[in-house]
Amino acid sequence: CGEKDDARAIMSRFKWGHSFFALNNDLLEMYAACPNAHEVIEAQNRYLESLGDRDRDRDRDDEQDGDGYLDGLDLPPSSSSGSEYDDDEEEAAPTLASRLDQLTLPQ
Repeated sequence: CGEKDDARAIMSRFKWGHSFFALNNDLLEMYAACPNAHEVIEAQNRYLESLGDRDRDRDRDDEQDGDGYLDGLDLPPSSSSGSEYDDDEEEAAPTLASRLDQLTLPQ
């Protein structure tokens, strides 16, 4: 287990190879410490369970804090007056059906 030199040689062929190791270092080290495939699977399951716990904790915090990840951001309103899509302008624009009525097809 833990063929780091071979893994680095293979991943060096990709532009993002170094980033792969930087992002996944902790998990790769955990896997490398496992003496067999069975323990790799157990380590994987523990890791995935910890991610689920983290997500549940984050969801619980979001419910307590407010609506979600956009809280606290100074964003413009979701609808604005004076938009090019106001109701008045929609009525003035010709519809597809009215244009089809004007279409003359060769016989």
